[in-house]
Amino acid sequence: MKALGLLLLCVFPTGAEVQLQSIQWQHAARGQAQGAKPAEITRLLLAPGDTLQGRLRASVKMLNRGPAMAGILLRYVVSAKLAREGRPEEAAWALPFLSEEKRVPKIGANQYFETTIDPTALTELYLKKVNREGYWPLELKIQVMLGPRRDAKGPLQIIDSSLPVGPS
Repeated sequence: MKALGLLLLCVFPTGAEVQLQSIQWQHAARGQAQGAKPAEITRLLLAPGDTLQGRLRASVKMLNRGPAMAGILLRYVVSAKLAREGRPEEAAWALPFLSEEKRVPKIGANQYFETTIDPTALTELYLKKVNREGYWPLELKIQVMLGPRRDAKGPLQIIDSSLPVGPS
């Protein structure tokens, strides 16, 4: 009987097999039509002292290679590479200014799933604070980690994506 149980464990995977695939930065302009898809961006067009014109978000794509899973936790941080205004050569990565979690209710078996992270409000506040002190970000970086689970099959998964910031 034990041999049959071991054989079944080898044939049918039992653990979580969710994999983080990619992060894509997106921007939705203020006044954009309801239900319109945000534009994917590779650079945030923002001059020192400007405010965000719309919503900044990150789209995280995941793949579940195992059975359907519920209650997936994504932990994420956002940080900035700061420089004094007019001195980009002195830029350095600052500690994260945002650290949050997002729950994904369910991912079906053998399916891709996409969810969004919206750091707009805290990013706007951070930009105002650093600008008052004479600094401005040259880049924003988001790092996303799949929350640890008892049934995980590998090491912790962390992916990141950087977004250059500057005037057009």
